[in-house]
Amino acid sequence: VVAEIVKLDPKPACAVINGDLAYRTGTAAEYRQFAGLIEPVREAGVPLHLGLGNHDHFTRFSEGLARLRPKDRPVAGKQVVVVELERVNLFVLDSYDPKIGIGGSLGAAQLKWLTKALDERKTKPAVVCVHHPLQFEPDKNKKYNGLADSVEFWPILKDRPHVKAFVFGHTHTW
Repeated sequence: VVAEIVKLDPKPACAVINGDLAYRTGTAAEYRQFAGLIEPVREAGVPLHLGLGNHDHFTRFSEGLARLRPKDRPVAGKQVVVVELERVNLFVLDSYDPKIGIGGSLGAAQLKWLTKALDERKTKPAVVCVHHPLQFEPDKNKKYNGLADSVEFWPILKDRPHVKAFVFGHTHTW
């Protein structure tokens, strides 16, 4: 995929990797490997925006890939960014939550930030990217494999007509 991105003409406005930057548990070695894998995208001049998922580890990510983090860090302990493009704004969120395991959550601070960020940018369509899918109730084992705070998150999206898409990964289903 990286080779395909680098060859595109014209170059994409940006690339988003929507979580699970690490293979298993977010070790320093995994982030070094990730940095090497995506370096051709950076060298090609394609801006890269990263979200975190359940295989990541915030502290090791932020230490190992500090140069890939935005300068503006509006939510402490979270990797979030608004990418303002010509025709759309991308909101890249962080659903890494080590307390949940496979599932994730955004947390009150990130939800508050997202609400404000969306409301400040109503003039263009919005696309919201987060690793975990919506999950409104725990499964039969009382666990979350998706977003544990979907009940709080969903109204933020659905009540804003300029939010046109919600992009997630995690499910390993194409």
